[in-house]
Amino acid sequence: MEARKVGRPRKGDTAKRAPLNMKTTPRLRDRMQRAADANGRALTQEVEARLDRSLDRDDQFGGQHVATFVDLLGMTIRVIEQRHGARWIDDPGTYDAVEAAALRLLGWNRPREPDIFHVKMAEVHRAWNAAHAAYEEATKALDAYRGGLGVTSTGGIEPPAWPPAPTGPFAGAARAAADPRAGWTDAQRQEEARLEEAWRQANAAVMAAGHATSAAWAKIAARRGDAKAVGEAIAEEMFAMHGPRRGWGA
Repeated sequence: MEARKVGRPRKGDTAKRAPLNMKTTPRLRDRMQRAADANGRALTQEVEARLDRSLDRDDQFGGQHVATFVDLLGMTIRVIEQRHGARWIDDPGTYDAVEAAALRLLGWNRPREPDIFHVKMAEVHRAWNAAHAAYEEATKALDAYRGGLGVTSTGGIEPPAWPPAPTGPFAGAARAAADPRAGWTDAQRQEEARLEEAWRQANAAVMAAGHATSAAWAKIAARRGDAKAVGEAIAEEMFAMHGPRRGWGA
């Protein structure tokens, strides 16, 4: 026994019709009636033909989400061409406006990255924030300690001395007088060394966290780059198959 074909009846199909009960606005009914009269069809036949065509269009584009986007893009292009007074395939300014609008429409519908990317980026951002906070604290502690003992320090770095300390075999006393740490005790020097080491470690941690953040973004960028490469290849294939400007008019 031959299996029954599944699907909507096509034009000219003699399959038994099933009832479709529906109500609509008087305005839409009048529009459908005028269209039916213009096409020489009964109202129900016009409704069926238009529903069939609408569903076929969704199938052609791969789904209603694609057909809806194409409709929105088409309406947007129409408005842009009306305002520019030229077609986008003929005028560079109109083309630029259409390109910007298309990218904006796509951007508004961009799906979020997979949760794994959000989790990873949240982790690296938290690590960078913690490292940066520790660096700021270590920098302030080092600058404050040096400043309390008469040594200028900004961001953990001392400005170069000017004029330079004297040199030569008889410049020992002059160098000692120019040294802001000349009167420091060993304990004070050791405390500065400890704070300076903590500052270096905090600085290294910030650099490492920054590299980790860059690496995480690079991974996302690489994934997007691969996807764009696939899209560009498909676009080139479709363009080659259908030909430049085919169906766009002269």
